[in-house]
Amino acid sequence: MAHLSGTSAAFYSAKTPDRYSLDDLLSIVDKATVGCEAPDASLNAQLAARLTEITDPRVLSEVVRRMRKKLKEKRHSTVMNALLLMEHLMDHLHTDFVLAMANLKLIKQMTKTVKQGSKSTLKARKIEAKKAIYLIATWARRYSGSPAIGRVFVDGAENLKEKGYRIPKETKEEKPVVSARPSLACSSNERRDVVKNITDL
Repeated sequence: MAHLSGTSAAFYSAKTPDRYSLDDLLSIVDKATVGCEAPDASLNAQLAARLTEITDPRVLSEVVRRMRKKLKEKRHSTVMNALLLMEHLMDHLHTDFVLAMANLKLIKQMTKTVKQGSKSTLKARKIEAKKAIYLIATWARRYSGSPAIGRVFVDGAENLKEKGYRIPKETKEEKPVVSARPSLACSSNERRDVVKNITDL
């Protein structure tokens, strides 16, 4: 069982669908990042499909933490695969996952990726930086109207701007809030409120 600080494995097994263990989820993250030279769309989709059924914030946070650690790796392919996996999950998962991604440690690590990157070529590090900046900027715009979700992303984008990095403008292809489907744990009224807030962004 993967390390779970301060929480027993029994608790997590009770909170995760029987057919999915935390180890399974983290294993897919590993395979989709470290185990691939290029992005693996099937693994990314497989992880998204499994996480769709999971709303417990502690389980989702463990998945986000594992992806954050991949940004510290020295290989360019691992860093890029992690960024692309995050992008895919943010575009396809519910609000519970988005809230788990709205994590200060994650944004700090993404900012560090912009400044330092992997131990690869200068060209590769520029590609990593460009992608990290794009994701932070996109999430900041997407959730700027929902402070509970977007504050971390907006602050991250502002921080990059203050440091002199150019924040890319919104593109025609950029989709506004396709990822924040109502939380599976919400009541019907809460779901309507989330949808309204998302629609108003």
